Amino acid sequence: MLELQEVKLVVSMTEVHEAEGLFDGTRRLSAISTERISESTRNLLLPRLGIRVGDPVSKESLGRVERMIQEFDEHFRLSLHAADDGGVILVILAP
Repeated sequence: MLELQEVKLVVSMTEVHEAEGLFDGTRRLSAISTERISESTRNLLLPRLGIRVGDPVSKESLGRVERMIQEFDEHFRLSLHAADDGGVILVILAP
């Protein structure tokens, strides 16, 4: 399950419901991007994620992606953003 680590977050219930909508399986993955990750590492990591642009996004699929990222490199983190097209953008971050 996705977790926020070392962050305290205060949000309204409206924001919570909007965030839950990102993971209900009705939205599609719009893009996968990386930050501070070399091209060679990116090329090794992305095929292992088990999700591709256009796939439905659910809590379960994102949980699998997060586990894969952590197994690949325990320092990498996952960030999710709403896309302009109504989908979800997955960003993998290195320290």
